[in-house]
Amino acid sequence: MILIVVDADDNINQRKIDLERAVNKIRDNHLDINEQPISDRSAGGLAIRNFETWLIADTQTVSTILGVELPPLENLEDLNNTKNILENGISESKYLSEDIGNQRPLQIRYNLAFQIDLESIKTGCPGGYAAFVKDLLVATKAVIPILDTN
Repeated sequence: MILIVVDADDNINQRKIDLERAVNKIRDNHLDINEQPISDRSAGGLAIRNFETWLIADTQTVSTILGVELPPLENLEDLNNTKNILENGISESKYLSEDIGNQRPLQIRYNLAFQIDLESIKTGCPGGYAAFVKDLLVATKAVIPILDTN
């Protein structure tokens, strides 16, 4: 399987086009042992606006892990400041405070990604994450047919 996930940043339409081109290029060049295209084992995800939006969609878990209170958030994919919200939470947090290096924020994001509830992201970020989950399920069913729940 090949997965691509990118930030939409502030150019959602162009990033959708770029992501579609990238996934199509992968599909055109992803070949099996007999040099035949494998078109159903790749998926692309567009984080609207950014990966931080997906992370803070599970506000409760992020607040608990960081030990800080995040503001109530609605319509996450419409917000322009989700990156700042998470960065402020990280800067206020004592989580991994013994790591004084410049990699601490990255390590925290990495750790959060393993702890957050994916259903919260799917619900809170329907434009990007929910669409990614749908494409991912199609790709994984091709690899693991038992996942077909229809």
